[in-house]
Amino acid sequence: MKAIVAASLAAMLFPLASQAQDIAPPAGCEAVLTVQSRECSVTNIFTCEGDSSIWEATYGADGIDMLAQYSPDYIWLDIAYPWDGSRETFLEPAEDAPSMDELAKSGVDTFRYTIHRVAPDEDRLLTVIGADRLTGRTEVIDGVTLAVVEAEIQILDDTGTVEYASKGTQFLDTERGFFFAGVDRVQEPDGAETVYDNPPVDFILPGEPGFGATVPTRDCTAQEIRFEESR
Repeated sequence: MKAIVAASLAAMLFPLASQAQDIAPPAGCEAVLTVQSRECSVTNIFTCEGDSSIWEATYGADGIDMLAQYSPDYIWLDIAYPWDGSRETFLEPAEDAPSMDELAKSGVDTFRYTIHRVAPDEDRLLTVIGADRLTGRTEVIDGVTLAVVEAEIQILDDTGTVEYASKGTQFLDTERGFFFAGVDRVQEPDGAETVYDNPPVDFILPGEPGFGATVPTRDCTAQEIRFEESR
């Protein structure tokens, strides 16, 4: 069952490569976890034989939202957003790359690095700065114990102007080494705050019902689910 589902997911992702600007998990990758989250989102996580990177394909009400490759430290190495044709890649060397080891050892990990963003009518470098802090708290979600992490991030343009800023919480599965979203408070340019609350709800393992799903089930309207199932 596991091999069949993994092969089916891979077959679904490779046709998406053209939509996601030729980013796709390499041969030998296998789906290991499906996560249904609040705010109508589902993510399939892949690990790859002979490759330490982590791949995630995230789907929303209108189809695939994001196809991403992360390092084991959860640096976004390559992320494609098919819905708007944009792509962001990590540039070496980093001034201060994220480090899971540093977070585990000291409880705090700061970072500062550059990404290359390309999109229709856009090609530029952006600076990402921020910090993750272990709170010492844990939460149990669907039987999985997760460390609560305070996170903050800013994205600056080449003039130093802040284009994006947020603070919030994330969840860290220390056993698997996976990060999951929590509550994110985004500071808008006019000073207003937009809150996104999409923590995980269901962790689905190979062989369990719902594994490999590409249709989100949490906080979706009936109309959204019907639309997705008809695609």
